[in-house]
Amino acid sequence: MDIIKARMIGIGGFGHFALAAITASDRIESRAPADYDQELAQAKAQGLAIESYERYEDLIEKADIDGLSLSLPHYLYPPLVKLAAERGLHVYKEKPLARNFNEGLELVELDNLAS
Repeated sequence: MDIIKARMIGIGGFGHFALAAITASDRIESRAPADYDQELAQAKAQGLAIESYERYEDLIEKADIDGLSLSLPHYLYPPLVKLAAERGLHVYKEKPLARNFNEGLELVELDNLAS
């Protein structure tokens, strides 16, 4: 059974529950959480004995991972999904794909980057 190397971005609110599910799985290796609330990210990371990131972009650009789980406000998704697609990462987001039709089309087109 393959182990997925994943990281979590946005660990407040619903992200707290998603991080708990990720870390409880025997098929997912949680490498590091990221949150703009650096104290929260560091506390979660210490509890899991892993590193944390303050900047989401650093986590996506520098991480040795297969995918991301995103739990963020709607307006933060598009640039991070695009950056992840450019790196060929799988993305799970718990909210709708986009805030409007045009933004949805742009995000769907990112699939071409990952192919």
